This record gives sequence, structure tokens and C-alpha cells, in this order.
Amino acid sequence: MIKITDKVETIELNKNELKYYDKFYEGYQIIPVFSYFVVELIIVVEENFLKEIIKINSGGEEILDRFPSKEELKDTIVLSPGDFKRFKRLYKSLRNKKDYRKEAIINAYAELLSYEYYQASVLEDIPSITKEELFNYLNDGYNYGDYQKEILKKSQELLEKYYKVE
Repeated sequence: MIKITDKVETIELNKNELKYYDKFYEGYQIIPVFSYFVVELIIVVEENFLKEIIKINSGGEEILDRFPSKEELKDTIVLSPGDFKRFKRLYKSLRNKKDYRKEAIINAYAELLSYEYYQASVLEDIPSITKEELFNYLNDGYNYGDYQKEILKKSQELLEKYYKVE
């Protein structure tokens, strides 16, 4: 078990949340619940001490952020209050069990499918068409790039409405 603390609050990482990491750094990766995250949190170990936590891109070559330990300990990383707050937010995001991506994909495709079904069955009067048939063709018929500006604008509206991100 590894502890991350600011000496006020502590997060305990169990063995099942960690895996050995030795690609660019020696240490442990905090395993995200979902594999589609594009960042990794690595606990760097040097000379058997927990030195720091780094946030890297999935390729591992670029360090995006550092959370240095204020003490050299074997089982605990002591962070400043500001670093702990940033780390805690990232940790909670990586360990969140709600699959926002799946939800977004289902909503987007359901909206497209309902439109396609309406167009085929009502506007084009094809009563024999099924949603399953239309679903198989959804990937082929849309040029998303043609609507980039509109998609980006709508995406920003959704970010503000559902995720409170401006």
C-alpha cells in the first residue's frame, strides 16, 4: 500500500490500483478504471524511496505535471497542499467508475439513429426499414469534418451545461 498525503488528508492506494512501471521511469502506474485516458499518473521510485508523482501523456515521453514529495519515505508521498489538491482531482478522475465516454457515444449514436429512422420510415415512407439495418450504416454515411464548426460550438454548449466546463 502507498499513501499520498498533505499531512491533513490521505489517499491510500491498494495493490490492485497499481501496476509496476518501468518504461521511462522506475515506479508504479496508478491504474485508471477505463483504458481510454490519455494521461498516466506514475509514482517514481528512486533508491527505494517514493520521489514524486508525475503526470505523463500515454506515450510516456512528455511530463505534463510533477508532484514532488517533500520527504523521502518508502511507503508515503508527502505533497504540498496545492499539489495534493491537484493530484486528488486527477486521481478521482482516473478512478471514477462512471463511464462518461460510453454515455456520450450512446447518446450521440442514438440521436443519429433516431433521425435516420425518422427520415427513412416517415419522410421517405419505407415501412420495412429497421433500426438495426440503419445502425449498421451509421459509420459510413456521415462526413463529420463538414460540420466541424457546428460540432465544436454544440460541444462547448454541452460542456458548459453538463460538465460545468467553460
